[in-house]
Amino acid sequence: MVKEEMSMKKMCQNIFLVFLFFTKVIFAQEGSFENVSCVLQVDGKIVTAGQVTVDGIPQFLVVRYLTNGLVDTTFNAIGYNTASPTGTQAGASGVGIDSSNNIIAAGYVCDGDTKVAVQRYTSAGTLDNTFGTGGIFTFPINE
Repeated sequence: MVKEEMSMKKMCQNIFLVFLFFTKVIFAQEGSFENVSCVLQVDGKIVTAGQVTVDGIPQFLVVRYLTNGLVDTTFNAIGYNTASPTGTQAGASGVGIDSSNNIIAAGYVCDGDTKVAVQRYTSAGTLDNTFGTGGIFTFPINE
């Protein structure tokens, strides 16, 4: 068990470096390293979630990698998804897989008030419209 945890930690460290390179190449700017999280799917694919700034607005970024470390272009047809509520600043800091193999990313959104945000993606990489509003559920932190 300890060996598996260490290899998962090492794998995540390597994926973090790939994530940073990915955000630099695809979005021509830096990703947010401190918010990057990763999880291993049952099929061995790796999912990362973090934050990237697109057109000056921080957004969720979820990327899926194949077992060989290449970006999985079957995920949202391009390998990643930057879905965030319109007009808000947002960022993911955690990611997991639910019992139906949906990807759950959690973080924050800020539209004047900072809220907790949970986004659910289908295994195909699109937001799951049966969850929350358009795949995104938010709730205020202070309530």
